[in-house]
Amino acid sequence: MRFGGWRELTRQVDQLARQRGAAFVVTVGYPATSLLTYYGDPTLPVVQRDQRQRWLFQDSPSEALFEAPGFAFIDADRDFAAELAPHFARLEEIARLQRRANGRAMETYVVYRVADPIPPVLSGE
Repeated sequence: MRFGGWRELTRQVDQLARQRGAAFVVTVGYPATSLLTYYGDPTLPVVQRDQRQRWLFQDSPSEALFEAPGFAFIDADRDFAAELAPHFARLEEIARLQRRANGRAMETYVVYRVADPIPPVLSGE
């Protein structure tokens, strides 16, 4: 069940992004970034904030991308708010979403609305 429920979870993230006018989704970790990209709306950029070396096959996004409000997405067990605070002046939790597979909750994720970037948003690590 490692990948179960990602299609529906991504649909929920995309729906929230449309409703709230998010210009991007910033994540940490390769699995979440990859699965949100694979299952998600291709017009909504999903950007891994850390470990940028995993994405050498594509151009790094311009810091200008982050000038519009967007979302941050992370596993609820991680304190992403503390990690993001030095990079966005405005940070607000807007949703907690569960990845469900075969009728049971697998993981909970937090969606933050982020705005007013403090460069650099992306980390080279």
